[in-house]
Amino acid sequence: MKGRSWWIDDLNVVGICVRLLYILADWLTDARCPHYFVNNCNLFDSLDNSQLTQNPAEGLRAVTESWLAQWFVHNYIRKCGNHCRDSRVSRLFDDISTHIKLQKAASVVANWRLKVMPVITYIQFSVVQHIIHSHHLALLVYECV
Repeated sequence: MKGRSWWIDDLNVVGICVRLLYILADWLTDARCPHYFVNNCNLFDSLDNSQLTQNPAEGLRAVTESWLAQWFVHNYIRKCGNHCRDSRVSRLFDDISTHIKLQKAASVVANWRLKVMPVITYIQFSVVQHIIHSHHLALLVYECV
């Protein structure tokens, strides 16, 4: 529904998410949610207003960029940082009082993930490959018996 520039002109992911939550709030208020693939289909047609104990749109409209950014930091980015074996990485989140400090902490976590993901993927692949091989051997033994 939005043009390409809406998604890429402002590379502020948090801002885009907040705007999407506001769109969802409008849809909830109007009880309409267009189906992406099926024209003239409202996904909220079967929605019974009595099922809603409170107006969820109010909560969505209360979300600000600042609040959502803090939520992302505390519920996602900081947790990723905690997985780093290097305690200096998680300590970077002790002081994220400026955008520059937050960006540095997030960049360190992102770079760490880029370094370890190939290793993790290789290990996971090797484990699954071993399991498949073992399972295949067990099936062959079972068929021979």
